[in-house]
Amino acid sequence: MSDKNFYCVAKGRVVGICLTYAFSQKQVDGFAQALHEGFMEFDDAVSYMRINATTPESEWLVYDRRGNGISLEQYLDTTHDSSAESTRDSHLTEVVINPDFCRQQFEQLAY
Repeated sequence: MSDKNFYCVAKGRVVGICLTYAFSQKQVDGFAQALHEGFMEFDDAVSYMRINATTPESEWLVYDRRGNGISLEQYLDTTHDSSAESTRDSHLTEVVINPDFCRQQFEQLAY
């Protein structure tokens, strides 16, 4: 088990950013030439995906622990929380990331 917050699957059964290690491992176990990596910060995960993903950014999904996916754009919309710390992303003006808040919001959207 890992202590990272975001698990990228750049080449696997699905391509996207997973919020749990277990789901990300299911996507790469036994997959030939899989590309995956875990990150503490969301902007580092996105940077890795931009370099290594096998699909365009518009097709990436963010997956919760059940494997429910939403678009990267929808996920970013759920991360704007004034109590969180700001992080810079080279493509976006500013993205505010609070992993606990994101997981709560994501699970509400997944239903």
